[in-house]
Amino acid sequence: MADTSILRLAEDLSGNVSWVNVIAAPEKTADVGQGTLTEAATQLTGRRVIVLVPSTRLLLTSAHIPTRNRQRILAAVPNVLEEQIADDIDDLHFALGQHGADGRIQVAVVAKSLMADWLSRLHEAGIRPAMLVPDMLALPYEPGGWTLGEIDRYGLVRTGRQSGFACDFENLAALLTAALAEAGATKPEFLLAVQIADASVAAASGIEVRALPDTVMQACSRGLDEPQLIDLLQGDYSRREQIGKRWRPWRATAALAAVWLVVHVGLTVTDYVRLSREDGWLAEQVTQVYRDTFPDARAIDISLMEREMMRRLGELRGGGTADAGLLALLGEVSQSLATTGGLELQRMSYNDGQIDLALTIKDLQGLDKLKQQLAVIPGLDVAIQSASARDNQVEARLQIKGKAS
Repeated sequence: MADTSILRLAEDLSGNVSWVNVIAAPEKTADVGQGTLTEAATQLTGRRVIVLVPSTRLLLTSAHIPTRNRQRILAAVPNVLEEQIADDIDDLHFALGQHGADGRIQVAVVAKSLMADWLSRLHEAGIRPAMLVPDMLALPYEPGGWTLGEIDRYGLVRTGRQSGFACDFENLAALLTAALAEAGATKPEFLLAVQIADASVAAASGIEVRALPDTVMQACSRGLDEPQLIDLLQGDYSRREQIGKRWRPWRATAALAAVWLVVHVGLTVTDYVRLSREDGWLAEQVTQVYRDTFPDARAIDISLMEREMMRRLGELRGGGTADAGLLALLGEVSQSLATTGGLELQRMSYNDGQIDLALTIKDLQGLDKLKQQLAVIPGLDVAIQSASARDNQVEARLQIKGKAS
């Protein structure tokens, strides 16, 4: 297994991040790095990365669900917690933790939009997190105690294995006092203080304070207990689901690439192969596009390429309604595209019965004529999304969909 590093995202997503390598030897002190996400990605290349997200941007809570079936719990949790949460539960992601001694299950709640933003920024930098974790739960934890930490002028309080809260540091003393009063007989025997600049915050509690010499990031690197973390990468954000999402469109993508060949040169596959026998240069182009479309194909004689490509397209047609819809829709529009003079396709995408085309064409009159040709095809809705003149040509985006979709 690759060595593990911890990367913490700041409250301000446009700001710098910090990172540290997890160390097994308690007598060693890890060096903490700071910089941009791109710089972090360079430093963490080849390492397993656990990403800490600001606990101030999410809610840690618990719920009593009378079942141990995880799927049933996940289905019930949003409704059980709905009254505690001001936001629409459909806009929220719920990640499950462990059951506590009281039978309640710990839950982390975060906005789906924020999850998307975090993951988008990480992926753009080339970082694929192994886990996405509230930063307060990465603080060291000792049974019988609570842990306090300060980072970026935010206070973090870990009150249990999978519980705690976060706030602006200015409000930490007041919230800590209230939390201790609410804990009553279960209040901690001591407080672990990590990087607390104002020692009076912890001392005011009247409970024994044990100060740790590390920074928050160094303390996290020493005793990270992964089984006690709540990983936000669950459900729609799980690694399995993300891999599935990347693989699911492969049939439609392969079909799109195959039909792109037909549309781009304005010929059928049969014509393409026939002409390739007459022109050596064209044969090389056919072979290259064929290999780009079907990278797993074995070396194949060009005389067999037509049969193989048709077989592949047949498989794609049998792969599901999404593929059939794509091929049917392209079959309707390919002739108009291929016969339009001065047209060059730049990009093509397909989703939910709809094709989006990015193209260049010689002038606006040609674009309008193309739209009219497509619009008269029964069962199609055609819309020009944008059109702009540049360098003696027109760049345009077309949206084409079946009226039944």
